[in-house]
Amino acid sequence: MEKPLQAEAIGILREVLEWRLPRVRWEQVGRRLDDVAGALAEGDPANLRNAVYALELSGPDRAARIEDVLVLAPPPPTRERVGELVHRLESSAEAPPAQVASGREDDASAG
Repeated sequence: MEKPLQAEAIGILREVLEWRLPRVRWEQVGRRLDDVAGALAEGDPANLRNAVYALELSGPDRAARIEDVLVLAPPPPTRERVGELVHRLESSAEAPPAQVASGREDDASAG
């Protein structure tokens, strides 16, 4: 996975923990977190980039609408999911590339 994309995803996920949103918007954030988790599982950088962008767009608006006066911190399940996703992203940053892990690098240098 591309380091800049990984860093951006981690940064936005950490921002989620600071957001204050109406309950309905937290439901939307939950769906976006599902998308991020799915893209991570697929290992598809383009899907991850799109999912992270959609998550970012689910964040707080600059101007609050009158019906959005009651805003809440992230619900505990959301905080937990964000923590899990950050951990997965950070763990994949520390993991060796697939070629090295599978031993292909040694095969290439032997031939």
